[in-house]
Amino acid sequence: MDVSRQNLYSTLPNMLSLAQHARFVAIDLEMSGISVHNAGSNSSITSPQKAYSQAKKAAEVFTIIEIGLTFIQYDEGSSQYSTKTFNIPLSPEMPYGHVPYHIAHGLTQRLDRIAGFSMSSLKFLKDNRFDLNKSFNDGCFYLGRHEEKIARQWVHSLRPRHEQPRNEKASNDDIDFSTLSTEYNSFYARARLTIEDMIVRPNRQGNTTATIHDSGFKDLTTLHLSLVMHLVREEFQQCKVLPPTTSPVREIRVQVTDESSQPEDPDIAQKLQQVEYIVGLRYLFEALAGGSLPPRIQQHWACPAQPQQGPGAYTGFNLNFDVTRCEEALRKSRPIVVGHNLFYDLVFIYRTFFGPLPDNLDDFLLEIHQLFPRIVDTKYLATRKPQGNSGLSYISLRGDSQTLLDEDSDTLAEMKGLEVSHPALLEPASKQIKLVPMPGENYSAREIHILPVWSDDFWAVYGNKTRVGGAGVVCFV
Repeated sequence: MDVSRQNLYSTLPNMLSLAQHARFVAIDLEMSGISVHNAGSNSSITSPQKAYSQAKKAAEVFTIIEIGLTFIQYDEGSSQYSTKTFNIPLSPEMPYGHVPYHIAHGLTQRLDRIAGFSMSSLKFLKDNRFDLNKSFNDGCFYLGRHEEKIARQWVHSLRPRHEQPRNEKASNDDIDFSTLSTEYNSFYARARLTIEDMIVRPNRQGNTTATIHDSGFKDLTTLHLSLVMHLVREEFQQCKVLPPTTSPVREIRVQVTDESSQPEDPDIAQKLQQVEYIVGLRYLFEALAGGSLPPRIQQHWACPAQPQQGPGAYTGFNLNFDVTRCEEALRKSRPIVVGHNLFYDLVFIYRTFFGPLPDNLDDFLLEIHQLFPRIVDTKYLATRKPQGNSGLSYISLRGDSQTLLDEDSDTLAEMKGLEVSHPALLEPASKQIKLVPMPGENYSAREIHILPVWSDDFWAVYGNKTRVGGAGVVCFV
């Protein structure tokens, strides 16, 4: 089924319900580019960290333009798996026409997303008759977690002047940036990034403080302080500049307060709801990651006053869909994420929907494992060679019994021959990490005969690992 910005919210309850009941969800992405080449670099010799750094750079330059999702659910009556597939074009453009113009335009300028393209990817898309215009013009909208935080801060900056918190000793005098030196303009830009980083910090609670320095100056001047006060007054009204604690001033501290401490304002509340609407497709990935859904997905989004016609038109199902129950169920049991050559897809998914990518590979693997604790890379599953024999390993496992439950004959020596970046995998069986099923997960005897449960030794060998081109295998646990 094709999903677009026109039917996203009318289709979302169905996709959330499928995620709630699915055993697996298969994910495949199309990106506007997959690699950033540096002249003189040798990409054939690499390490897992270097491969991740290259993927990170690509995800920061290029963008997802299409997502394919297939939900796979076991049917007890037929003893078979049923599938439902969705084709979801993605657009970095704000949903003009779905929210007020000043909200869409303001966030376009505030976020200023980068959407680069590589010519080789464009050639591939063209050869496969991919409609790029349709993707950009009618693709689904979204806000990542970090983008939503920035957007909410921006909305608070729209408070009328008489309602905005005042900073002590803040000056109302406008600063003429055209007369500033390059050093001061650079300081202003770095101060903005420092405050934004504080705002989007994961798990930020209550009042949080950012410290602004300038390595180019031994001591900060009055102009430095005025610039930060101007920045907070114009762009970060939920923040305040704290009084300096030293003389001369060596650092400027900016504190952001919890949104709940802000006075209610009907106009601001309405704008915040519009920001929540633009979150869009990320709600589905929040569900797959066990994140929070209600009270965000409001019924009038999925059931507009004017009923839709055609594919994706809502029915009584949308009216009765229980978002809270769906969220609770997904926290207890989420589908296993499946993909082919999944590493790059996960890098792009994290960058698009969850936040800036960490610099270190180990930190990224930890973040992904917290979001998606169960991952299957079919490329790794298909190419891993038991006892050094050639051929697809899953065929070797199945044999004549047509099941994946045959004992895996891999030896410790063969395991050591793999470039696996997790030392626990090389430990004796008694010391290896044991995979555990999710608390709300149930398997029938019929299904277990087809595929092993997640806690089976089969998945200890094949689960939560992915191949990385030129760098071997990495593990997500």
